[in-house]
Amino acid sequence: MGSCLKVHLLTKETRTIKAQDGTTMQEILEIVVGRLRAINQQYFALQITDTLPDGSKAAHWIPTNYTLPDANQRYPPADKDRPWQWNLKIRFLPNNIQNLAESDNVTFTYFYDQVRLEYYECLAEQMELETAVQLGCLQMRRQYKNLSHEALNKKSNINMLENEIGFDKFIPRCVLDKARSREIKKLVQNNLKQVTFVVLCYSPGNRNYL
Repeated sequence: MGSCLKVHLLTKETRTIKAQDGTTMQEILEIVVGRLRAINQQYFALQITDTLPDGSKAAHWIPTNYTLPDANQRYPPADKDRPWQWNLKIRFLPNNIQNLAESDNVTFTYFYDQVRLEYYECLAEQMELETAVQLGCLQMRRQYKNLSHEALNKKSNINMLENEIGFDKFIPRCVLDKARSREIKKLVQNNLKQVTFVVLCYSPGNRNYL
């Protein structure tokens, strides 16, 4: 008997995998991670999560030799009407992160995004505005590598980032709500200028990266 498993990525995209009762987690990982074109598939794992009625979160790593029936039997959902969410996460890492960045940028970037998002999730309520903006600007710079120093001098470009793309894509909404739009835009503009020349992804000949 077959079923479909929806695996959530860090980008909020999902991958739907058709699995038979005998399909193992290892086989599912090979399909999902293979589509990402990551070289080091052994660092990835599947994690199931759920938000409980009291607001706490439950999470379990699923062994690679488990099948879907194995996982459902070992970890039955707390609420039958609310199944587990299946997530692709980095669980293992090499001793040398720099080597990973040099040899497998896909896996390294996935790990970077995972750490960034978990940091926001745990500390967003306590983060100061300036710290959150600095981290958000690093992410903006990663996504918009061609944004020049001259372009940042134009308020229209900062307004576009706020209105058409949304600062909350890069900075937690709870932090943005603490300040006025004008103050946030000024901080974003100044911090983006500071990271204009920062290289965030490794490239041959340049060993500066995050």
